[in-house]
Amino acid sequence: MFDEFKIKLNEPVWHDTSYELWGRTYSRDLFNRAQRQQLLEFLRRPDVRQPVAIIGERRAGKTSILKYLVNQLQKEFILLGAPTRGIHTAQEFYVELWSELQLTVASPTSLQGDAEQMRRQLMHEMSRISLKSDGRKPFLLWLDELDAIVEQENMDDREKEKILGFLLHLTARANFPVRLIYSSTHAFPKSKHIRSSPLVTGAQLAFMAPFSQEDAKEMIESMLEEGGSWQAVKPYWNWDIFCRLSGCWPYYMKILLLHLAKSWKKQERISKEDWWRTALTASISDLSLNATLQHLYQKHFSPDEKSVLLWMTRTGGRLSNSSLRSTSPALLSAADRLEQRFYLSSDDESRTFRVELIRHWLADRHDLSYG
Repeated sequence: MFDEFKIKLNEPVWHDTSYELWGRTYSRDLFNRAQRQQLLEFLRRPDVRQPVAIIGERRAGKTSILKYLVNQLQKEFILLGAPTRGIHTAQEFYVELWSELQLTVASPTSLQGDAEQMRRQLMHEMSRISLKSDGRKPFLLWLDELDAIVEQENMDDREKEKILGFLLHLTARANFPVRLIYSSTHAFPKSKHIRSSPLVTGAQLAFMAPFSQEDAKEMIESMLEEGGSWQAVKPYWNWDIFCRLSGCWPYYMKILLLHLAKSWKKQERISKEDWWRTALTASISDLSLNATLQHLYQKHFSPDEKSVLLWMTRTGGRLSNSSLRSTSPALLSAADRLEQRFYLSSDDESRTFRVELIRHWLADRHDLSYG
C-alpha cells in the first residue's frame, strides 16, 4: 500500500525525471518549481555575471532547487561549494573553499598566511584551474544558506565583510568566469552587511512559494500511485482538508502524508474522520515538525508576529482585519508580513492560517483551544 520511502521527508530532492541508483530505477521526486528552467537558462548565459539568490522560508525547498541546478550544470561548470554553518572567520571560509577546490584538481600546495594572503592564493588557484579547463570553463560557486554566515552571532563583523567582499569580487571583478548561486531564508532586510550589497540588490531573485493545489495533487497522486494505493485511498481522501492543513507546502504535505500512511497501516477498518484526526494528532507530535516549528517560532518570527499567531490561534484561526487595525498598527503590519511569507491568507475581512498544522501545533504547545 503506502510506500513511505517515496515521501522522502527531510531529504533534498532534485530529480525531475526517473533516475537510476545502485542498479535500481526510481521515479522523479521533484515536482512543481517551474522557475527552475528559467534559472538554468539565466545561469548558462555567458554575458551575465549576476548572482542568483533562492529566497524562501525554512523548509520551503531551497536546498532541493539548489541541488537540482548544480546537478544539471555539473558538466558545463567547475563546481565549487562550501559549508556556511560553523564558519567564524574569513580564513575558515577560505580553507573550506580550498578543500573543495582540491577535490576538483589536485594541487601540491597548501593554503597559508593571513586572510588576505589566503584570499589571493585562492583567487590565483581558481584562475589557473579555469585557464586549464576546456573552453575556459566557468566556476559555479554555490552556497546553501548564506544567511548562516551573515547572521552568525559569534562572528566579528569585519570577518563577515571580508567574506562578502570576496564573493562580490569573484562575481563582479575576477579575471576568470564565476557564477554565484546561494540560498537564504530571507532577502536580508535587517542585515547591515548585505542589504545594500550588489550580492542582493544586483541578484536575480527566485522566491519559493507554496504549490498550487493542482501541483500538490500531481505530487501526492504520483507518490500514491507508485505505491499502489491511490485507488484504495481515494474514497477516504479529502483535498480540502489536506491543502488547508499543509498549505500546499511540500514539507508540510510530506509530514501529513507520512502520518496518513502510518495511520492507514495500523487499522484494519478505518473511517474517514478517524483517519484524518489520527494523522493530524500524530503530525503535530512529530519530532521533525516540532524541531522545525520550534526553530521558526524562536528564530524567525518577531514578537509582533508571535502575538498575531497566538491571538489567531486563540480565536480559532481567524482574525478580523478591523480587530488588527483597532488594536495596533504594528500587529497589522506583522500580519501583512506573515501573509507575504505564506503563513497567513486573507480576504477582505479577515486573516486565516495558510498552514493549519501550525495553528494546531501552537494550540497544543501553548495549551490553547483549537477553536
